[in-house]
Amino acid sequence: MVARALADESGDLEFVGAVMDITRRKRAEEAQRVQEREREEMQRQLQQAAKMEAIGRLAGGIAHDFNNILGAILGYGELAQNNLVEGGAVRRQIDQVMQAGAGGEHGFVADGPGRDRYLCSWGSDFWLSLSKASTGTSQPRA
Repeated sequence: MVARALADESGDLEFVGAVMDITRRKRAEEAQRVQEREREEMQRQLQQAAKMEAIGRLAGGIAHDFNNILGAILGYGELAQNNLVEGGAVRRQIDQVMQAGAGGEHGFVADGPGRDRYLCSWGSDFWLSLSKASTGTSQPRA
């Protein structure tokens, strides 16, 4: 709205102006703001998905390396077991190593930030799961 006050010859005020309906423009601007917010949210979700994918790849690589190391430990442990007399002190220690290693074949519990604990597990087809450990899983298997 544009208006101006004018005084006529007698001193009376007259108002002269024009009114323009800007409803459509305001609605279009609001729709554009909504689209921008939605675009920003989608961008944030895409970035979050990319981060999760990167973490998954990293965790998969760690699990693979861990599984390779564990395989070597269990393999050499089995060879040592076969070369030792059952019931001997060294054999009992190797048996404990083998028992602990067998417990780690499909996962382990790890400390996270703060007092959180996480269960990291995987299977023979190499899937990986990292989840917050329940209160019942407060001690690592060993």
